[in-house]
Order: sequence, then structure tokens, then C-alpha cells
Amino acid sequence: MKTKENLYKYIERNLLDNPEYYMFSRFGGTNFFEDYISSRNSCLDYYEKILNHPYSKADAISIISNNDTIELRAIYELDKESRIETRDLLMATLLLSLRNDTSKAGLCFQWLSFFIKRFEVTKRLYTAYSINTKPAASDYRSASNYILLSLSLILFYEKHDNLKMLNCALKLNDLICSMCQDINITRIEDIYLAILSLRSEIEQIKRLALKNRVEL
Repeated sequence: MKTKENLYKYIERNLLDNPEYYMFSRFGGTNFFEDYISSRNSCLDYYEKILNHPYSKADAISIISNNDTIELRAIYELDKESRIETRDLLMATLLLSLRNDTSKAGLCFQWLSFFIKRFEVTKRLYTAYSINTKPAASDYRSASNYILLSLSLILFYEKHDNLKMLNCALKLNDLICSMCQDINITRIEDIYLAILSLRSEIEQIKRLALKNRVEL
């Protein structure tokens, strides 16, 4: 009996070492969506086993909220001499995405767009940038940065239906899933946030499919 071909091939190699540019992707219909869901669930199973105890969305949200010691005002005060510390700024942006403060949506969009552009161009997120957008560090292997950006994008999409955000989150989560066997996640917080990002992504994809009368 012939084995069914897996149509969701984006996580079959480590995308940090061998980037995917998503050029000329062929349409696979509902079978493609089924394989996408299956691949995400496999990654979720892996991360949830690492936790060694039941995952709780409330715990994941509390991890974000407990980072309120990060100075949110820092994202207002960057000037031409500033060095952007990627993780700190992404955590601050994640806090903005989580809070239902419409007055900060423009600021949040600005910084998410900054990091989307950096990732789309290089398929990497460096641990620091200069204000002129050039990398200010050589390290790009921090799993935390990819997880924080993905979750920030999905939370922003949930509130504003901006497909640009969901599109990039899908690519980031492809990368995170492609690395799940090799990824060096030393923070238990990162595992919680990776699970929250993947579960939220699946939820939003199913919502979008339902909206467009696509059965999954």
C-alpha cells in the first residue's frame, strides 16, 4: 500500500540552517491543511512532553504579565545612537500586544513591522540591532526571539485581523517546529510561550478557514 505523501514539507529540515523562502508553493487543497495540523500537533506533543506536567494557558499568560519589569518606555525612547536588544524589545512588544490598549496599537505595529522586515530579509533574528537596522551582534540562534516574535504577531492578528502578521507567524512557527529536536531551549518559559504560540496559530487558522467556508 502506497504511503500518503506529506504535503506540509516546510519543517522537514532545520530552517535556521537551511532557510525556506516559500517560492512557488503548490496548492494542496484540504490535504495540505490536514498535514499542516498534523505537523503542528506533533511539535506540540514534543514540547508538552518536555514540560513534564500539564500545560496551562493561564500559566503562559502569567509568564508574559510577570515581565512587566521591562521598561515599556524604552520602545518610545530609541534614538539614532541606540542599540536594540532584540529580546527585551520583543518582550515589551509582546506585553503591548497582550494588553488591550488601542492607543498603543500603532507603536506595536511599528516594531512588529521592523522585526518582520528583518526576518523576511535574512530569515534570522539577531540578538541586537543598531537603530539603522543593521545587526549589532553575530548571534542569531536564540530560540527565545523567534518564539516571542511569533506570539506577538499572533496576538496582534487576533485583535486587528492583519494577515501580514499571521503570515509571518506561520513562517516563524515553521522554523520553531523544524528545530524542535535540535533547539536549545534552556528557559522553561520559552517552552510555555512556544506552545501558546502554536496553539493560538492553529486556532486562528481554523477561524480563518471557517470564515472562508473551508472545511478542516
